Amino acid sequence: MECNKKDIELEIIETACKDFFIDNAQYRFDTTGTCDLRLTTTFDFDGDNECLHLVKVIPEFYDVNGELLSSYDMSTMSFLVDDNGLEIVENSASFDMCIEHPAGIDPNDLNYIQLTFHTENEQTNESNEIGIRANIPGAPVKQPTESDFQKTIIVQKQVIDLFVFDDASEDGDIISVNANNKWVIENKMILNAGEKITLTLDTVSYFLMFYAVNEGTDSPNTLAGTIKDGVTEQPINVNLKTGQVAYFKISYVPE
Repeated sequence: MECNKKDIELEIIETACKDFFIDNAQYRFDTTGTCDLRLTTTFDFDGDNECLHLVKVIPEFYDVNGELLSSYDMSTMSFLVDDNGLEIVENSASFDMCIEHPAGIDPNDLNYIQLTFHTENEQTNESNEIGIRANIPGAPVKQPTESDFQKTIIVQKQVIDLFVFDDASEDGDIISVNANNKWVIENKMILNAGEKITLTLDTVSYFLMFYAVNEGTDSPNTLAGTIKDGVTEQPINVNLKTGQVAYFKISYVPE
């Protein structure tokens, strides 16, 4: 019986963690400890705990006008489960950043921190990338001038409904929305189904600020929405790069 030898190339690929997904990032600040600011970030994950070995984070620090404060440490950080830098409870994980204000910098100049991060398993397979805008407690947002407004929307009722949604593919776009100096949506991954917020206009001139926390996997961040006052329904549409802002003016004119 004749036997022929043949070479076989075998490639082994780890696939168990390829669909590991993270979302629903939240944050809180603590100023009572040894750090000038301690930022705790929490996020949910869909997958096995074994797929979560570390988190890689890129921090950026901004003033109220969205200008980068380059004196802060913006080097990439890694938080590992093995070093107790990453805490896991069921399907939620959290990590802490100890932030020190650089010498010669007025701490009041720091308005918000933008974090971009993803997870990796021990084979360096990466999850999706998400982000948060962490607003310093009590810090104001940039007040728009008339030239900043993309559109003026006239409504006839003081109570309005704002609907926001992703009008393209659901690719992980994350937004924050400020309504007249109050954050009504923070770091929300928008879907085609959308999100509804009811607003009460306490002034005749009101503003909405939309901030792109990221662009998902398909740039740009495609935010769409409608404003309903029970009489009219008016559309809003913006395409934003990460860190960009769009303002809309709401004018209350009673019927």
